[in-house]
Amino acid sequence: MKNTHDIKAIETAFEKIITNKVFKRSSLQERILRYLINEALSGKDVKEHSIGIELFQDKYTTNQNNSRIRSYVFYLRKKLDEYYKGQGRNETIIFNIEKGQYNLTFNKNSHLINTTKNKNVNSLPKKTVLYSLIATTALIAILFLATKFAKPSYIWTPIFNGKTICIVADNYMVANQFKDQENMFSSIKNVNNEADLSLFIKENPNLNLKAANFTMSSKMGPFGIHYLNQWFRAFDENFDIQLESETQFSDYNKANIIYIGQAKNMQASQPFFLRDSKAFELLLDGFLYKQEKKAKRYVASYDKLTSLEYAMVSYQKLDNGKFNIFFISNHDIGVMGIIKMFTSKNKLKEFTNQLPSSNSQFNALFKVTGLKRTEIECELVELEILE
Repeated sequence: MKNTHDIKAIETAFEKIITNKVFKRSSLQERILRYLINEALSGKDVKEHSIGIELFQDKYTTNQNNSRIRSYVFYLRKKLDEYYKGQGRNETIIFNIEKGQYNLTFNKNSHLINTTKNKNVNSLPKKTVLYSLIATTALIAILFLATKFAKPSYIWTPIFNGKTICIVADNYMVANQFKDQENMFSSIKNVNNEADLSLFIKENPNLNLKAANFTMSSKMGPFGIHYLNQWFRAFDENFDIQLESETQFSDYNKANIIYIGQAKNMQASQPFFLRDSKAFELLLDGFLYKQEKKAKRYVASYDKLTSLEYAMVSYQKLDNGKFNIFFISNHDIGVMGIIKMFTSKNKLKEFTNQLPSSNSQFNALFKVTGLKRTEIECELVELEILE
């Protein structure tokens, strides 16, 4: 479909998309989609930097590649695919963004074209067609109801019932400019924002440092998002994503929060993690568990083949009615292991069966072991029930 087609039909299609469940919690994807439609109707060639400058202005710089734009368009493409495979299956206009591209096109729905052609083929008796249609409809209804009313466990039920944001921990990066060399990028311990960097520069005036134009996250971020996305889609649910470096304290008042990452990278999220705990404290590379007058240290260890790490799942309800679930470890397999466990119906059921009630809030410490960081096993070692 060329861009000379009915603008009213395109606007109608846009309104249907943004009011659909797939997009209703994704204001950022809605803004990007609106921008891409306008540019397509104007016949403009869209580039990564044009999206960054138009939509993010001073938060985007062109002197470095900005991976956020590619990520945002990637998730927009995924949401469009999900919409057209579901309730948008019969839309006459398909909004399409080719992989590796930023230009949006308006295509005809090939599904409708094939359906129209099939209507002219009368290869089966009418009664056979009718019975097949009834049987297929009944099967679809049964499968839909089975999925719709399947319980995801009490832990996930309230998180599915409202807006949810998944916050991914990221490292604040700095650039060090040497003579006759490119910028050297690195992270500095305890430097998590501009204020920290400013103080560090004052204490180390001989270093030619500046803030980098990007942050970094380890592989626990994308893998964790992948496991969560599969889990949410199984229950026809969605969540938004943002980085810890972009998170505000007020975000915890607006939505349920899932946190993925290292405790040491927390900024706005730090006051909420272990806030009601009387048994656990964070260590540099692990956790301290105190019971009566005894204390146990749980610290990670690893060699070339195997890894032993400790990871925390903290589940709590805030005073404002929002729920938080933290998946915390300073190493990849720790976070990846506990997220895989809490997005598995069988393993999650085994865990919840150990809790005193069906609405317990808790801090649970797991020993996570892995062979070459691939074969991951989780074992509960300490459990604190929150009142």
